[in-house]
Amino acid sequence: MKKIIFYILIVLLFLSAGGFGIYFIIDSRRHETFSKEYDEYASEYVKSNFSDDNLYRAPDVSAMPDNLSPFKPPVCIDFSDLLRKSSSVIGWIYCDDTQINYPVVIGSDNTFYLSHGITGDYNGYGAIFADCGNDGTFSEPNTIPYGHHMTDGSMFADVAKYKKQEYYNEHPVLWLFTPESTYMIDVYSCYVTGADSDAYKIKFNDFDEYAAWLKKTMDSSLIKSEVSPDITSRILTLSTCSYEFSNARCVLHGLLVYA
Repeated sequence: MKKIIFYILIVLLFLSAGGFGIYFIIDSRRHETFSKEYDEYASEYVKSNFSDDNLYRAPDVSAMPDNLSPFKPPVCIDFSDLLRKSSSVIGWIYCDDTQINYPVVIGSDNTFYLSHGITGDYNGYGAIFADCGNDGTFSEPNTIPYGHHMTDGSMFADVAKYKKQEYYNEHPVLWLFTPESTYMIDVYSCYVTGADSDAYKIKFNDFDEYAAWLKKTMDSSLIKSEVSPDITSRILTLSTCSYEFSNARCVLHGLLVYA
């Protein structure tokens, strides 16, 4: 009887191992599919030249600060086709020499795009999405795009690398593209905070409150930057998970500058 039980356990062990192996293969393939979806978007909608005037919108020079001049970013986005793919798209975020190269969407809540792609279909990688409390125009004092910290380095995993001064020195700017405008994101602060911290504040009662918030974001930074926003600034706050404590988040603040 003991031998029979032993053989049964051996068989069950092999079946269990085989089942786990099959699950692992299926799960890996699913993740490859999720990642491939965004690779295809980047290949299809990100252009490396400006030969087509419809792909690059020249900035409104009259709206730019006196000390700035127009310049062209390293890529441009074909929004005409992208918006046909998804009407929820409000922009595209890009950082040279990183994996940050994604469309940005906005929804009616902050949970749907945690597990859905830009077309609304299930995607385990989710999407890069702006806080539902934002208006989607990037004209507010603080707009917050969220993205998963994926173990394969995709989505917003590279945001957490900005905790190191050396990484910031090599990647001091990102780019934000919208159907109407192009912006340089001039990074000035990165730090770890809680999911319910003031870093996620969107509405401000007055300029004094906004100035105090800006100062706090600068004082909290783990990196040193010469960028100094003021009450006329518009800020983009990139957010992803961090693992220093429960519900930790890594946030990256950047000043939006017309390109």
